[in-house]
Amino acid sequence: MNIDMKYMNELEVLINLFTIDKDGSLKVLLIRRDMDPYRGYWMLPTSLLLSNETIEECATEALYDWVGLKDVCLEQCHVYSKLDRIPVERVIGTSLVGIIDTQAFELKRKKRNDEIAWFSVDEIPKIVYDHGEVIEDAAKYIRRKLQNIRFIKNLFPSDFTLPELQLAYERVLGRTLDRRNFRKKIMNMNILEDTGYKNEETNGRPAKLYKFKEDMNEEMDFIEIR
Repeated sequence: MNIDMKYMNELEVLINLFTIDKDGSLKVLLIRRDMDPYRGYWMLPTSLLLSNETIEECATEALYDWVGLKDVCLEQCHVYSKLDRIPVERVIGTSLVGIIDTQAFELKRKKRNDEIAWFSVDEIPKIVYDHGEVIEDAAKYIRRKLQNIRFIKNLFPSDFTLPELQLAYERVLGRTLDRRNFRKKIMNMNILEDTGYKNEETNGRPAKLYKFKEDMNEEMDFIEIR
């Protein structure tokens, strides 16, 4: 089948990989660009879609290629089709979002030697093209997804205290939550398991360490945090 070239477009896959730091800050993984244009600026991990692969396959391969990470759960977020989003070329962008626990993943670059770093979504450095808009939209998406228990479970696979969990919610949602209401809401859902250990690194009384239950009720997918 012959296709008129005016219908041909390149598709760029953009990966927004987030984590929540120990101080509760929502951070995104960026790569320093080492070529013109925008040499020295930062960018999201990205790749052009090949004709023989799916968007998900492209994203998985790109994430491994850039930073050496495998088996990261990614979800499609937004599509960007402004004619001038990339000068000279016509490239449509599709954005994917994932969130990880940095303690569970060690960044091991396999094929590239690019400089990579985590940046707070509130302190994004000079960045290429429309990647700032992409990150902003992805952060909003993350805030909505934070109500999905299985999504936040990916972020806290290891032991954590209730204050740490609350701080993560507050930083992502951008507002302060009532301590008693948050604790009551979480505990009443019966989704946490007491590990039997305590965090001895605090200045005050040691706090209990919890983890998400493996056999959570399938119907309890969402938690509404106010």
